[in-house]
Amino acid sequence: MHISPAILTIALLVSCRSEQSPSDLAQQDQLSSAANDEFALGDRAFNGRNYQEAQRHFERVTQLAPQWPRGWKALGVTLALQNNIEAAEPPLRRACDLSPTEPDACYYLARGLYARDRFVAALKVLQSLLSNDPEPARIEEAIAQAKEGLGEFDDAEKWYRKAVERDPRRRALGLGRFLVRQGRSSEGLPWLKRAVQYQPDSGQARLALGRAYLEVGSADEAISELQQAVRLLPQDAAARHLLEKARSQQAAGRR
Repeated sequence: MHISPAILTIALLVSCRSEQSPSDLAQQDQLSSAANDEFALGDRAFNGRNYQEAQRHFERVTQLAPQWPRGWKALGVTLALQNNIEAAEPPLRRACDLSPTEPDACYYLARGLYARDRFVAALKVLQSLLSNDPEPARIEEAIAQAKEGLGEFDDAEKWYRKAVERDPRRRALGLGRFLVRQGRSSEGLPWLKRAVQYQPDSGQARLALGRAYLEVGSADEAISELQQAVRLLPQDAAARHLLEKARSQQAAGRR
């Protein structure tokens, strides 16, 4: 099991709003006024989640400024947010090729490859980022996920643990989920509890903890967490299904 394109696009939406680097700002200062205007319009549409309009503006940016990696990156992310992961790959690759030392461009490319089950290709990109990414824990976790996709579970666990050691606040959830997927729910529980402590308003963390409680037969605790998950993720069918399952387990235990 690996992350879905939907979860990937949420991550991209959050990450895409990071501040520009000084070198990127310098490049933008050298762009034509038309390219800058198009990028501003695309950025406004993007922030309003009007991704089709944003795509049109960013496509124009790449025509006006074909050597500017941020334009290609913005186009790739916008396509990914429309669940068009395949179309997102070429602009993300272009951004990465233009600026291989710009971590986000190459990171987004790797995540897009991963979402398309191209784990070996994703690993190649990720391994080149290990020495220069400003957030190495995210690279370590991404490598772990690709290793898991390849069925290299021992290696995957090592990378998940590296990521958690470096950044427990944001990476405990990944390790806990991995252990649950490996049928080691009792081992995953402490990590998922930590994830909820760190992020009490995370529906995904509550859902993962509720699932783990259900797996070890703790129906009462599972219900408590899954009720929170359903509240935080009202459109998530899996959360509702697991809550019903936990309630059935609880009722069976009381007979």
